[in-house]
Amino acid sequence: GNYAFRGCTSIAQVNFNATECNYMYNAFDGCTNTANVYIGDNVKVIPSNAFNHFNGLTNLTIGESVISIGSYAFDYCSSLKKVNYNAINCAATNGTIFNSRNYNYNDLTTVVIGDKVKTIPAKLFYVGSSHSRIKSITWGKSIEEIQEEAFYGSDMSSITIPGTVKTIGDYAFA
Repeated sequence: GNYAFRGCTSIAQVNFNATECNYMYNAFDGCTNTANVYIGDNVKVIPSNAFNHFNGLTNLTIGESVISIGSYAFDYCSSLKKVNYNAINCAATNGTIFNSRNYNYNDLTTVVIGDKVKTIPAKLFYVGSSHSRIKSITWGKSIEEIQEEAFYGSDMSSITIPGTVKTIGDYAFA
């Protein structure tokens, strides 16, 4: 439910594997000690604001079955350092996901794209003018398309695009 685990400081890990999680809104608001969140392969939709203000989140794994991620789903997750993205058929995201409103945003330095992922959806790692600290992207073996603004605001000093990539959208790394 809304703010269901608000302020919990003793949760060490969250394994989420329900098919639907539409009832979540800021469910982990203010949780400070949780390090890892695993969104399992049964989850299809991550709703808007679901993990908003989850301050203790440092490592996030998104499972293969996710087809939609709502806007601001991981907004204000200020300790997030690594995202393992495995969603095979996430055709679209609904707005910005990780943050564009907090201009002192995050410590996200590492993104790992799973081997079965073919497309990075538009605005997946978009952070607007706040500039994340993404330093490295590990590309999966199947990546073919990086949609518009997928890493907008990432401010990387260098990047190697795999030979499997056929399409790069407008402002993908701007």
